[in-house]
Amino acid sequence: MTKINKPSITKELDYAKNLLTDEVFSLFSDEIKRNFLYPYYDRYLVTLEAILPHLIGNKDVKILDVGAGGGIIPLVLKKMGYSVTAIDTWEEYSKAYNYVKAVGVKEDIIERFDICGVQTKYCDIEKESFPFENQSFDIVLFLAVIEHLHSSPKKVLKEIERVLAPNGILVLETPNHANLRNRLYLLFGKSVGTELFNWFNREPFFEHVREYTLDEVKKMLAWTGFEVKRVELDDHSHTRLIKDFKSEPLKLIALLIYLLLTKLVPKFRYQMTIVGQKK
Repeated sequence: MTKINKPSITKELDYAKNLLTDEVFSLFSDEIKRNFLYPYYDRYLVTLEAILPHLIGNKDVKILDVGAGGGIIPLVLKKMGYSVTAIDTWEEYSKAYNYVKAVGVKEDIIERFDICGVQTKYCDIEKESFPFENQSFDIVLFLAVIEHLHSSPKKVLKEIERVLAPNGILVLETPNHANLRNRLYLLFGKSVGTELFNWFNREPFFEHVREYTLDEVKKMLAWTGFEVKRVELDDHSHTRLIKDFKSEPLKLIALLIYLLLTKLVPKFRYQMTIVGQKK
């Protein structure tokens, strides 16, 4: 894909930001915007920054979002004029969250995609092959999904590699298991896994099953036919707590020290966005 200069990316990112807040967020209720969308606004921007260099100047790019869920990024990309397909079972969202109702209409999550022009296919990605021919897509998004898989990600990653065109791009986003919070928890003898009560009692279980370190993700991508082209580690999920802790000085000081350490040591940060290219 053609290399794009920085001003072009900045301009396209500004356009994506406006679509994100003015058009995509408006499809959801105030409750969902407040609790699930605005708190992750900065993370959406990191994801878009990873994707946009591979889109600009080519409206013929075909994009697949694997495990799309509520589909914030696919909705933005579709509104930017790109061809986007989403696959999922959407079981988690229909059972556990109020993502399914669009504002002002009765349509569920699939119908919201339909209204916006995002194509959808039902697929249990852990059990089924993707319903597409080989080399059908130029870009595959795999955002905040790998940590929820109940079995090895090998099958899913091989399917992603299969449906990607030669030199196609994979954008993978997942928590960093080696983040500073987890290191501190282990230091003091606390578990870094899912909260025990939820793991013990929740059925079906939709939370994080296994998180990965950066080195582990790199190895899995190499094993399944990808070359890592870009790594971005961020701590936006912790940065947004500054506002919440303003009324609690001790917590705020501890958080600022935490963020200073993660700034100095990127591998301590919470979130990873990795861009891989099919070899």
